[in-house]
Amino acid sequence: MGYSLEHDEPVLDGIRRVCGEQVDDAIAALGDGFTDDPHVAIHEVRKHCKKIRGAVRLVRPVVHSKRYRAVNELARDAARELSDFRDARALRGTFERLREVVEFDADQMAATQGVLVADQTTAEEAITPENPGVVRSRDLLAELRDAVDRLRAKDTEWDAISPGLVKTYERGRIAMVTCIDRPTGESFHEWRKRAKYTRYHLGLIAPSAPDLLDPLEQAFHHLTDALGDAHDLFVLEQRLDDVDDIDGTRLLIAGARADLERRAVHLGRRLYAESGKRFEQRLGTYWDAWRSEPVDAAAGGLGSVYG
Repeated sequence: MGYSLEHDEPVLDGIRRVCGEQVDDAIAALGDGFTDDPHVAIHEVRKHCKKIRGAVRLVRPVVHSKRYRAVNELARDAARELSDFRDARALRGTFERLREVVEFDADQMAATQGVLVADQTTAEEAITPENPGVVRSRDLLAELRDAVDRLRAKDTEWDAISPGLVKTYERGRIAMVTCIDRPTGESFHEWRKRAKYTRYHLGLIAPSAPDLLDPLEQAFHHLTDALGDAHDLFVLEQRLDDVDDIDGTRLLIAGARADLERRAVHLGRRLYAESGKRFEQRLGTYWDAWRSEPVDAAAGGLGSVYG
């Protein structure tokens, strides 16, 4: 049914359904087809785990704290078991994408590529279905499936959504201000995590006003893409910190990261222009209208609606 709540679906039923579908897809990714493309499988598992954490965070204030923590921590740990495999490949991919738009010194580029290729080769040799990290991730996902089924909430309808929606949005605004006042790789990474949760929240409630919330969710997607690439460049800088004779390369990487961070702040100031209260009121109005009269699809002219 997709990563969104349905019109006639009680909120917690929808959250359990969405999380359950994500867990099932993650378990399948680590199943029989894992060896076909382990990198894709690992990417999918980590993505599904992030979506689970985003969905359950939406209702966190109204869910029993122990049950929330169980789902959040199991999803976090299942993804974390696979992070080393992802990081080596991601850093090399990040450098190769940057190489397409930035001119590096040939010798420094070769030295950098040598380090990153060696890291990726080591990681790839360890990716097997029997790898302890893969096995632990698979076991954690099985526990996660049961934890999702045990989720219960004290409130229903918008009252089950609005506290978590606002809390996450406000934390994103605060994280952005921190980045403006004290810009560091860590502060921008923290902002990215908060922005990604808000992006997931918008996706969950987007059917309530698709003409308005689909573009907003996409804008948050652009923001998290910029922040995600900036973080990969930050990690790349750290990885290359002890490599000799590539000072020029490190400067170019730092410059690209700073540019992405600047662009992220430019967009973020607009996405977080509203206070949390106004953000909640606006989206709550969409929700109430949708629940009383569903929106089947986005509006448009004859060609787009019936074509």
